[in-house]
Amino acid sequence: HDLLNFDGRFWKTLPALVARPGKLTRDYLDGHRASQIPPFRLFLIVLVIVFFAGSLNLQRYPVNLDGIKPENTFIARDARDRADFKQAFDAMRAKPTTRWIVEHGEAAVKDPQALLTAMGRWSHQFAILMLPIAALMLSLLFVFKRGVYVFDHLIFSMHSLSFQGLLLSGVFLGGLAVTWASWFLLIAPVHLFVHMRETYRISTIGTLIRMFLLFTLSASAFILLMFGLVFAGLASLH
Repeated sequence: HDLLNFDGRFWKTLPALVARPGKLTRDYLDGHRASQIPPFRLFLIVLVIVFFAGSLNLQRYPVNLDGIKPENTFIARDARDRADFKQAFDAMRAKPTTRWIVEHGEAAVKDPQALLTAMGRWSHQFAILMLPIAALMLSLLFVFKRGVYVFDHLIFSMHSLSFQGLLLSGVFLGGLAVTWASWFLLIAPVHLFVHMRETYRISTIGTLIRMFLLFTLSASAFILLMFGLVFAGLASLH
């Protein structure tokens, strides 16, 4: 409904999100909310757009899964290596703690497309988890700044992730026409710098330091989320 029914708030929110993100977030936190799309609704709309654009890009450039088929897995290894691997693999299968991983891993190797489909179903829920994780990381980075609360970080995260999602969608769609569309991702750190500095009203050095720490924490969180997504995908296989 929101995707097809754009009102005046959309045309006020979107340009501000792109050009003046700090003012957009600051206005919302200061109570000037009537002219804006609610941040969580905006995030959900962008999430739909990201997955739609990503699916189009995946159809154009499908992932080649032939390389992980069982008959291709050890084609370049000699007989001794294969024997050693089989022995270790059988030992893992015998242990109750690793049997589940082995059995579901075998199912994924036999039908990798089913694993990708299952991960795709779970990816929406895992994308929502980025909001509280981002708010928690920002809370740690601004723990000593007075007058800033978890709610502020949550609104900032919604606006920031919404822009990054729109940018990623543009790269996905642009990739259908040109090969250099990924260069637009360089806009992401510039936008984050402007957004963070204006929202929290901090110095340039303070912003850069927090951006570096945020990138480090985000990379760790992303790896954990990807492990969780793979685990959820494996659990969906029978």
